[in-house]
Amino acid sequence: MTNFPASATVLVYGAYGHTARFVLDELMRRGLEPVLAGRSSERLLSLSADYPDLSIRTADVADAHALLSGVDLVINCAGPFADTALPLAAGAVQRGIHYLDLSAEQQPVLNLAAEFQGIPIASTIMPAAGFFGALGDLLATAAADDWAETGDLEEISVFTALDHWHPTSGTRRTGERNTGLRFKVADGNLVPLAPSHSPGKPPVSWTFPAPFGTCELGELGLAETICISRHLPAQRVSSYLNLSALTELRDPVTPPPTATDATGRSAQRFVMEAVALRDGVRRTARVQGQDIYASSAPILVEAAARIIAGEAPTGVLSPASAFPAQGFLASLPFEHFSLNTEATLP
Repeated sequence: MTNFPASATVLVYGAYGHTARFVLDELMRRGLEPVLAGRSSERLLSLSADYPDLSIRTADVADAHALLSGVDLVINCAGPFADTALPLAAGAVQRGIHYLDLSAEQQPVLNLAAEFQGIPIASTIMPAAGFFGALGDLLATAAADDWAETGDLEEISVFTALDHWHPTSGTRRTGERNTGLRFKVADGNLVPLAPSHSPGKPPVSWTFPAPFGTCELGELGLAETICISRHLPAQRVSSYLNLSALTELRDPVTPPPTATDATGRSAQRFVMEAVALRDGVRRTARVQGQDIYASSAPILVEAAARIIAGEAPTGVLSPASAFPAQGFLASLPFEHFSLNTEATLP
């Protein structure tokens, strides 16, 4: 775990969101007093009752002057990120401030990469630094290890299973807004991905460790595919999620998550595996844990601490392209993290 300098000022935008609460608590656990920010003064005032010692800034993402004065790093927790990522990141770059967000969507990552491509900037811009996005990329990079330095990988697949998915209101709003093309990597290039529920598209079967076992999965266009494609030379990159969790996510009557412990975590269990394939050899990196929303916080905050400590280059990056992936994963409080190399496949 990397500590923040005592003088660091971190602003959390959309601080009253579900995942943002975990981010605030993680920042405070590491000794910071983050600035609470967002568009709704009413919701910020309500939040301040739980965080009475923290300062508040109310402004839209386009009002960078009101938001970012005196700030070292901004964490964007306000989705849909298709609307908030680019204006907030642009305001940060203009002031030499670092930017991170929790997007699971592909398009914001693509937008930020395109906006700042080839432009010298003094900021580190790190979209998709949470569960969907950074974690799959970190696992893929840990699994690929030295292969990425010695030639193209044949394939990288990210497999995720959730025992259930009770989505937050923010997740639902993002899903409604996220209507554009999704992508996977085929023949080394980003190509449009057919929806997992397309007629005639069969599910993928994958066997996870207990308690999940063998699951049917749907292929999804998630942020980790874009993050992986930007720094790992793989011919094919795909991401999958178990269909039972997808069914719950898409059901409008599925309730939001319910806290089951003092930290606010739900009882949700997850496993995520990234599998890298080359020359018939398969390497797998796996994590298991509780609550995908809560698990985003330590990933994002560890990345933020390392950025402020000067460990990351400038530009648009992911945690896996900025930091040693295996060491980063080992620093996170997951219940299980493992790496495995299998013998040559038949």
